[in-house]
Amino acid sequence: MDNLGDRKQRRNTFVKVFGEYKALLIKMLLLTKRKRGQTIAEILLAYLFLALLLSMRYLLSRSYKPPLQIPSFHPYEPMLLNSTRANMTYYFPDNPCTTAIVTNAMNKIAEKLTDFPNNVEIIPDPMISSLPQSTIESIYAYI
Repeated sequence: MDNLGDRKQRRNTFVKVFGEYKALLIKMLLLTKRKRGQTIAEILLAYLFLALLLSMRYLLSRSYKPPLQIPSFHPYEPMLLNSTRANMTYYFPDNPCTTAIVTNAMNKIAEKLTDFPNNVEIIPDPMISSLPQSTIESIYAYI
């Protein structure tokens, strides 16, 4: 019994939707008949756009460029070339994530460059100007 009711409801829904579609189709056909110029213009515009896209495909040059090679970024190289007496790398803020990042970075640099100073400390205040002059002079890098 329940199955029969569901089928009738679905059939009624289909008839309703089909009726609305039929009404819209008739409306579109009447408008197309009344406004022939607009209909022709819409069809021609679609074909014109298609022709434009196809012509661009064949008119534009198809030169392919090799992928851009970005040189390696080594921010520590200028510091090594700048014969400074600084020997300390400071970082802020003091949390496990920052500590892990700085430690990994310093270990990787130490693998490549043995003369890079790997002294690392945490700065309690992010304002460098609030630090004593001796600390400022010993800063090699601030992360």
